[in-house]
Amino acid sequence: MIDGGFPGWVRERIIAAIRKAAGELDLEGVILPDIIEGAVGAQARAIGGATLPLFSRYLIDTNVLFKETA
Repeated sequence: MIDGGFPGWVRERIIAAIRKAAGELDLEGVILPDIIEGAVGAQARAIGGATLPLFSRYLIDTNVLFKETA
């Protein structure tokens, strides 16, 4: 999913470039994920920030993504 706080035409060009580049890759044995356009846009940062209190309260280990493996 490609999204961000930029105009729709920019997002469309980015998606087109990614699809073109992906089409030139050797994907034997790999399933290419769908490359789709997001709909949140400029509000994505605010929505992500709003989830932090929920994560800190309800997730068992909020640091799991930042731990080093042994």
